[in-house]
Amino acid sequence: MNTHFAKYLLYSLLFVNVKMLYSQTGITMDSLVKQWELNGVPAERVNDYREYISNRYKKERCNYGTHTQANTHKTTTESLCFNPGFELSDFSNWARITGISNSQGTIIPMVNYNNTSSNNYSYNTSVMGPDCFAINSMIPSDSITGVGYDYYSFDGVKYNFKTIPNTGGNYSARIGHADPNYKASKIEYEFKIAANEPYIIYNYAFVLSDGSHVDGEQAAFSVKLTDSVGNVITMPNLPYMVNANDAIGNPDFNLSFIKSDINNVYYKKWTTDTINLCEYIGRTFKLVYEAIDCIHGAHFCYAYVDAKCSSITIPAGQAISCRDSLNTGFVAPPGYTNYQWTDAHGNLLSAAQGGNQSFLSLSQYLQNCSTGNCSVNNNDVFTLTMTTDIGCVLTTLYTVKNYSIGVSSFSQINSCVGGNSGSINLLPTGGLNNSPYNYLWYSNNCSGNVIGTSNPLTNIPAGDYCVHISNGNCIPKDTIIHVAALPDQIKFGEETLPACIDSLHTIHAGNGSDYLWYQNNVIVPNQNSDSLQIDPMDLNSSYTSVYTNPQGCKDSTLFHLSLTGRSTFSVVACPNDSIALFVSPASHDPETYQWYLNGSAVSTAGQNDSIRTSVHHSHYMYVSYYTDNCKKIADDFVKVFPEQLFLPDRTTNVFTPNNDGANDIFYPYEHSDLYSPKAIDLETNEYELAVYNRWGTLIFRAIQYSQGWNGKTIDNIPASDGTYFWIASYVSNCTTKSEKTIKKGFVHLVR
Repeated sequence: MNTHFAKYLLYSLLFVNVKMLYSQTGITMDSLVKQWELNGVPAERVNDYREYISNRYKKERCNYGTHTQANTHKTTTESLCFNPGFELSDFSNWARITGISNSQGTIIPMVNYNNTSSNNYSYNTSVMGPDCFAINSMIPSDSITGVGYDYYSFDGVKYNFKTIPNTGGNYSARIGHADPNYKASKIEYEFKIAANEPYIIYNYAFVLSDGSHVDGEQAAFSVKLTDSVGNVITMPNLPYMVNANDAIGNPDFNLSFIKSDINNVYYKKWTTDTINLCEYIGRTFKLVYEAIDCIHGAHFCYAYVDAKCSSITIPAGQAISCRDSLNTGFVAPPGYTNYQWTDAHGNLLSAAQGGNQSFLSLSQYLQNCSTGNCSVNNNDVFTLTMTTDIGCVLTTLYTVKNYSIGVSSFSQINSCVGGNSGSINLLPTGGLNNSPYNYLWYSNNCSGNVIGTSNPLTNIPAGDYCVHISNGNCIPKDTIIHVAALPDQIKFGEETLPACIDSLHTIHAGNGSDYLWYQNNVIVPNQNSDSLQIDPMDLNSSYTSVYTNPQGCKDSTLFHLSLTGRSTFSVVACPNDSIALFVSPASHDPETYQWYLNGSAVSTAGQNDSIRTSVHHSHYMYVSYYTDNCKKIADDFVKVFPEQLFLPDRTTNVFTPNNDGANDIFYPYEHSDLYSPKAIDLETNEYELAVYNRWGTLIFRAIQYSQGWNGKTIDNIPASDGTYFWIASYVSNCTTKSEKTIKKGFVHLVR
């Protein structure tokens, strides 16, 4: 026989025997070495045995349960822990036992449904109902209607716990039910503890009805951990055993709003706990749930249960520095026996790449790549596997976070030709949060003389600019930005300036050079300074200055003049009234007042701030005077109230109330634009307007001059087209008589 084959066969048989012995007794490698040494096995052979067995275990640990599907070439890895959370929607790998509760509150087994995946049961005893076990699946739930919730978790307003735990699974199992008859149900799962999943996470929620019995007779629930032959193992929080008496007054339980007959019902919401079996790798244990009715057969217990295997996890990490920095890497917790890093492509990192160190340098990983597909990109996930001194395997994930400096966006203002009105404003990204950004600005490329160190960069001419951005120990970022040259654009400023009537006024342009002045868009000859004298009485003129500003760009200002002290007075008088006009406030300076009537000077007025005159008809009057060394004017139209307000033969008799802003309102007096309603009210009393249709029905009525007819009826309904009759009356204040003046007329309404 070939020597190498014989050695391979011998060592393979040795490994099988050691593996079997380990699974049965949990014997350690150190104990085996001592036993070989006592049996006289040479030290060299002992070392060979140790190395071979260790390597085989590592290989099986990495490759356990891996198989390839030929059609899809997809590799999947299965766990030693199979269906503990009922995710196959059946009881695969779970043993189920039913029976009756005895006087000790435990199960007397009657039927064993062991390792069946069917949900259709054939019970062989009349004591047990057909639904002691059931699978609950995830369905849309509603705490108000109770869909997806336990029936007895109702508190009078809503339901309080679902039949599925909130731990990410889609299924749970129910053991027992709410139809008591000495029933008892037990369900158990056998775990073989694997190094990569040494934790058992178990969940339960249950409901108990209170029969007011003594302990041992009440309905009860329990969770236990046993060894492979049924011996109960004591662990933190295990065994957990409770009956209905324990629920009374216990804040961990809730009293249901719903009773079972006349008995109180208590429930405990979902509880999650973890069993750490890291030091029992390779050993076999059972997780056991029990739900037991009271021994008198009238009070129930049922429970919802779920479990899963879990690996040891530590919080996920991130890169600690800039991705492009030489000292970027991942820092793992110290103190573990072995470390093994795996990159985002699934490659095990070699020792040369730092794959067996607690600190993984990303630059070392890239520099010593041997697989040909090493890379570090933002959000790449690296996996770290660590082994404790007792053989537990821990895994965690580290994510690459790209802290590289970048430019998220920028805005630039282009400059005028030959000027320096441009600017650049950047929005940098990345870098370290505890370090500021630093800027170095250059013309053309990132070399030569520095022209700025701040952001934004302002007052620059057109051209290319390079910014060198640094932050902490990150690799700096260089970005080139172009500022374009724009043709001259005149940006009008606009000013309104006060001016006296009788003196020239000087207006001033902005700072700059090369001034040109325009009056009403016509150039003013021989004016190239920053100021211009103008005549303020020329009210119809506008002036514009065009010049080059300090940034070298064309600019301009448009000027409007506002005459200082120009005021108006408004007078409404009765015919032949003698009226007095005043300038208010009167000047305190001994200046000359000159009054004018229809453009002609009134020689009798003199140098007074008031005048008295008799009026027979409307006319224009104004006064010029000085105050505060500035000539001013007060003027207005003196309006004489007509002897007859209503002139039917001259009042328009057609109006169109269509809301187009033209002829929408009918007034029974002429020249309404010359007499404000306020003035009319001063000269009249007891004003009234009434409008009638052709049948004499009152359509509209007003008692204010300002209120004309808008074409609507008293009920605010649009009147139809046609002819309407009006009657208007008033008592004039311009006469001593108190008789009413009454006028009549008609008007055509056209829409």
